[in-house]
Amino acid sequence: MKIVNRRTFIGSAAALGAAAMITSCAPSGSGKKEASKTADAQAEATDLSGWKLAEKNPAVVPLVPFSAPKKLTDEEVEDLLENRAVVTEDFVNSDGTAVAPEFQMVRNTVNRCGIGVGSLISKDHQFDLWKRLYTEEEAQAINEMPMYQRFTAAEFAEICGKSVGDCTKLCNQIADKGMLHREHDDDGETRFFVVGSEYGYYEANIFNIDADFLKLKDATGSEDIDVGPQFVDSGTSMYRSYPVDLDVVVDGNYTEWEDWRAIFSRNDTFSVSPCVCRCRQLIQAGKAANAREVLDKGLTLDEHPVETCICTGKHAEYMIEIGAGRQISAEEAISIVEDGISKGMIVESVYTKAAENICLCHCDCCLNVGAVRTLNGGPALEAYSNFNLVHRKDDCIKCGTCVERCPMKAITLDPDGYPIVDNACVRCGQCATVCPKGARGLLRKNETELHEIPETLVDDYVEKARVRASKGYLYDFTGQSGAKAPAAAE
Repeated sequence: MKIVNRRTFIGSAAALGAAAMITSCAPSGSGKKEASKTADAQAEATDLSGWKLAEKNPAVVPLVPFSAPKKLTDEEVEDLLENRAVVTEDFVNSDGTAVAPEFQMVRNTVNRCGIGVGSLISKDHQFDLWKRLYTEEEAQAINEMPMYQRFTAAEFAEICGKSVGDCTKLCNQIADKGMLHREHDDDGETRFFVVGSEYGYYEANIFNIDADFLKLKDATGSEDIDVGPQFVDSGTSMYRSYPVDLDVVVDGNYTEWEDWRAIFSRNDTFSVSPCVCRCRQLIQAGKAANAREVLDKGLTLDEHPVETCICTGKHAEYMIEIGAGRQISAEEAISIVEDGISKGMIVESVYTKAAENICLCHCDCCLNVGAVRTLNGGPALEAYSNFNLVHRKDDCIKCGTCVERCPMKAITLDPDGYPIVDNACVRCGQCATVCPKGARGLLRKNETELHEIPETLVDDYVEKARVRASKGYLYDFTGQSGAKAPAAAE
């Protein structure tokens, strides 16, 4: 499919104001910091009197309240990431069906990307999805491909010993099935990289998703006791939020990496796809057989739109190529985001500067922020936003409008009628947009509190994997022998 590139210039707002001087509970020493664009004159003119951190709800405690201690040295972590375990025996489910070693190792590979899918193998059918998606030859190829880097088919040929022609064909087959991202560089080379679950092969398979796919997908994950802590303790969050409206930043201080509109001036190509989370709920509710039918019927989930999963740049080109997204203009993409904001949704992207994927989310219909809500936040979720939520209590009229608007259901009223917030708040700013007295807002964190934002999805994959490995969360499954028999499938 031909992809039309056209740069649309959207005036990026200049960052104003001074660095926020309010402290938060984010961990210090969190890595390289993003420079804030500030103006001394604005700093002197900004009146921050009366603004205080939004008061916390003491009754709602994160299920994972503390970050796990480091268990591996840096050298041990790098050794783990560089050397994947080799599985040599079939895995036998309790119903007698067998899974070849190649598919077990694919799950290990997926689990090494980003927050992973959990390392614990304790139930039936955790490998069966890969049997549906790939041949044994493709699975074996995936396990031989380099991780955390882009590579050409010729470079892969040097690793696996096959011809460049065979490797080109194999890489493209796997990319067409969503397990490899493919991009065509300006130097004329086509490069690939191995992707994880979300954002990754799951979204790339949006139009292959049906009830059977979802059943297999659900079976891949580990028990909550294993995957839950990794979700909220991988150093940084899976996605990061943007202020829905920069007018709610009380001192006007932000950078281009905190302005969602700036994403659309930095890229030429955009695609949009149905949200896998909303499609999942609609399919499981029996309202559609698959994601294509969700679109054809024009379904929504409550008032939340479905076609909101936006990709940018080369990631958009890839989604268009494989038929997983349709090309849209920058203006169309902005309109989709604005519509979601008007419906009370969160604007967020993958945790990168490139913002390869942007979506509009709500805890009622999104697996990511839904999990944040279920877990009541957690250590890594301090990194979800570069802002703190602030409140000017003297101006609050205790109307409860913010409670009704919050897409995370994180705001309640204290015994005196004032709003308090729990740790599931992702600082999207929706509550501030509807406050009739302007008593709520966002204030950028101190530079010392900010987490480094990786450049690309590949960088984010490896950074999260390092944190998980260091804490003992990330390890490879090495075979069923000697392991506890899996529980029967439910």
